[in-house]
Amino acid sequence: LSRSTFVGSGTWVAHWLGDNFSNWSNLRKSIIGMLQFNQFGIPFVGADICGFIGDTEPDLCARWQQLGAFYPFSRNHNALGTIEQDPGVFGPEVAKITKDALMIRYSLLPFLYTLFYQHYTQGGTVARPLWHEFPRDSETRTIDDQFMWGKALMISPVLEKDATNRSIYLSPESRWYSVSEFFTIENFYEEPSGGWITYEAPMEVLPLHLRGGAAVPFQQPGLNTVESRKGGMGIMLPLDGNNESEGDLYYDDGESIGSQENGDCLISHFQMIQGEISYNVMFNHWEGSDQLVFTVITVLGFRDEIESITVNGVGSRNFYQDDKGMVTIYMLQLPASENWTIKLNTIQKP
Repeated sequence: LSRSTFVGSGTWVAHWLGDNFSNWSNLRKSIIGMLQFNQFGIPFVGADICGFIGDTEPDLCARWQQLGAFYPFSRNHNALGTIEQDPGVFGPEVAKITKDALMIRYSLLPFLYTLFYQHYTQGGTVARPLWHEFPRDSETRTIDDQFMWGKALMISPVLEKDATNRSIYLSPESRWYSVSEFFTIENFYEEPSGGWITYEAPMEVLPLHLRGGAAVPFQQPGLNTVESRKGGMGIMLPLDGNNESEGDLYYDDGESIGSQENGDCLISHFQMIQGEISYNVMFNHWEGSDQLVFTVITVLGFRDEIESITVNGVGSRNFYQDDKGMVTIYMLQLPASENWTIKLNTIQKP
């Protein structure tokens, strides 16, 4: 971990953005620093959460923990002589806000790990500005208080004291799904239109949106990364305007050096096209891959009414579809080491 880095350092080290101040201005500016270092080829980067110099405040620390959960390098750190800023010292409200944000991060570690793999093998960024994904949308070129994880997840943190809502830009080039209540799928919904919106965000809410067409792997979160790897896996498939979605998964043992070069890894691709979800193993020489099991699949924005589903050709009634087009397929036991398909059979309209 270094703060004295140069082009090429990202091959070897993580970077933190130096001794920042515990104020709202530095909270906002940390996003710019994170995005710049991703462009410099140093994606494992983050700021000192809650600030380093000076005493922080409970509401500032709560909002910073929400944002910091989505720094690629996430660390709360402060200076000698300042007040304690462990989230627990501010009481149960800040502790819960922090825990909720970190639980989302731990759920999305397979996605984040895949983004780092793609950076390592293909270049590109992990955290990126909106204009990276929407270069023809001129409105995105000056937005520096929202950012993306890969092409799929948009994070729009609240950066002003006492704010209970914020303006969010949704590029009209995509469908967007609100997933801020990450562990309550019945509260997911598709935004009715693109452009600028006002999004309600009281202290406990971190605005999150999934982009249509960009699928995301996730896992059941645990107390640490070892425990998280023991939980079930899942895939979220937010549909685009063609009712399609696709994504990738990279996984290895999480500890060994040279897993890619030695081939000790799993690489897979998943997609939904014409009502069929398919999972295909592209490469797998990792002995631990048979321990990864997909137990739930979520489809967002599926507007046709489902009559039945088949899992690898076998009928199943283990699914739920709400009136907002959110579909959950549950009680699955699909190994990550094998190919599989799920077919959504819709009711034919006369």
